[in-house]
Amino acid sequence: MYQNFLEELIYEYLDFKGCFVKRNIKLRKREKGGFDREIDILALDTRNCIVYHIETSFATNKSWDQTIENFKRKKFDIKKKEYAQLVGLEAHEIQIVKVAILLNVPKQKEKRDLFEKETKSKLYSIKEIMEEIKSPITSKDPLKEAIPEKYPLLRTIQFIHHFTESNN
Repeated sequence: MYQNFLEELIYEYLDFKGCFVKRNIKLRKREKGGFDREIDILALDTRNCIVYHIETSFATNKSWDQTIENFKRKKFDIKKKEYAQLVGLEAHEIQIVKVAILLNVPKQKEKRDLFEKETKSKLYSIKEIMEEIKSPITSKDPLKEAIPEKYPLLRTIQFIHHFTESNN
């Protein structure tokens, strides 16, 4: 299993939903070695030509202003043509959706709105993304519609819910 469980969970969920998914994509190779950027997760929804760029963070040691600046300048400063090259399409053919999933998300709407405006992304707390993932997974009875074994985290959520939280 992949080492960052949140990235693995998001990867499984998007793949389960039918997206083509890649993770830890390195961009902008430096002359002296290394890369300037890395995308945590990149997913292509071929039905709608939507490219999802997802960044996850458990960081708690930065102020909210520093977090916004980090995402704006380092995580989400990728050009549409770079995304298009990564998925093998033309820039005019795709729509980009940038998503930040953070451990610490302020409750104040103004701070959340500022993050989304400044970074041009959607912001989710880990709790919010877990609810989004859990809802369609736990609505299926694993004895009749088990999540495929190739998604061990999603399948675990489904089974735990069914055998501990449901009325069975």
